[in-house]
Amino acid sequence: MSVVQQPKRGLDMTKLIPHTINASVINQRAEDGFINATAMCQSAGKRWHDYFTLDTTTSFLDVLSLETRITVSKLICVIRGRVERQPLCPVASTTLAAFDAAVI
Repeated sequence: MSVVQQPKRGLDMTKLIPHTINASVINQRAEDGFINATAMCQSAGKRWHDYFTLDTTTSFLDVLSLETRITVSKLICVIRGRVERQPLCPVASTTLAAFDAAVI
């Protein structure tokens, strides 16, 4: 069984698990574990685009997609609204955390 689950449609976005990092609140969806990647980057003073366009990120997401049989577009969900957010699957968020921790 895969560690990564398909994101569910019609999620109750009120069921969030707040995590405080660097005095910023980063929400994680309780139902599927997806975490707000934009907030993760902002808490570290980084930009989502910089992480997402790295060759290593692209390669990792491609392999994760093959292993889990979930398309990359479902591993990263773009939510547009007043603030654009990128909920990211829990497994991929570990590589984002390493990016955020890196001194560039």
